[in-house]
Amino acid sequence: MMSELTFLELLRSKRVLFDGAMGTLLLSKNLGAQDYEGKEGCCEILNLTRPDLIEESHGNYLEAGADVVETNTFQGSRLKLEEFGLGEKTHEINVAAARIARKAADSFSTPDRPRFVVGSIGPTAKLPSSSDPELTISFSRIREVLSEQAAGLIEGGVDALLLETQQVILETRAGIFGIRDAFKDKGTELPILVH
Repeated sequence: MMSELTFLELLRSKRVLFDGAMGTLLLSKNLGAQDYEGKEGCCEILNLTRPDLIEESHGNYLEAGADVVETNTFQGSRLKLEEFGLGEKTHEINVAAARIARKAADSFSTPDRPRFVVGSIGPTAKLPSSSDPELTISFSRIREVLSEQAAGLIEGGVDALLLETQQVILETRAGIFGIRDAFKDKGTELPILVH
C-alpha cells in the first residue's frame, strides 16, 4: 500500500532532493541521428523514440536518492518544438514524458518513501515585452502555449508543475495563467513551482 503523503506534504516535511539535468545527461550518451529522428538537439523527441533511455535516466536519479524527477520536457512547449518541426507532436510528447517519469517514480516508491514527478515547463525564448520582432509574442499566446503543455503533463500523471529557468516576469505570469487554464480544462489542481 502506497503512502498517502502528498507532494506538498513532502515539501513541508523535509529537504527534498530533485534529480539532475536530464538534457545534459542525454546529450552525454552519444546518441545517433536515428535516436532523434533527425532532430538532433531535441531531447524531448526521445520520449517517443527512446522511452527506455528516458526511463533508465529517471531510474538512475531515483536510485541515487532523488525524491522527485522532472519530466523530459524542458523544451516541450509548442513554440520550442516548432523549432524542430515537431509542433504537432506537442501533446503526445508531453503525455509520454509524464507517463515515463510516473512509471519510474512509481517503481521506486515505497510506503515509507514515495517518489514524485514534476512536469518541467521551460522558457519559450519569446518575450511579451520585446521590441525585437523576432522575439516578440503576446501574453495570450504564451498563456495558450504553456496551457497546452501543462495539459499534456497533467494527463500523463505529474504531481506538480514547474515553470523552470524563468527570467521574464511577464512570461512567468502568462505561464501561471496558462497552467490554471489547464487545471480548469482537466478538472484538477496541482502545486505550481517557479524558479
